[in-house]
Amino acid sequence: MNDVTCVLCDEPAKTEETDHGNRNYIACTNVNCGDYEISKRAARELEGNIDRKEALRNLVSSTNQNGEILEIFIASDGSLQASVIKRG
Repeated sequence: MNDVTCVLCDEPAKTEETDHGNRNYIACTNVNCGDYEISKRAARELEGNIDRKEALRNLVSSTNQNGEILEIFIASDGSLQASVIKRG
């Protein structure tokens, strides 16, 4: 994994490319954030959008507490979406 800054909270994190380089798995060190997967397009969409980042950070934290991972992506209609995937 490579060292990066978390997309959602700007804290130190580790990342690994997934989905043939289209997404990144992020392992954030911030206890109020956590582990999630985000498409590169969604990460670009979130740049400068503090309110959306905060809402997603809260979702990431709660899904991690349930033993799950939040997947953040842009749907085919262009909307930002998130879904929960089981850890496994």
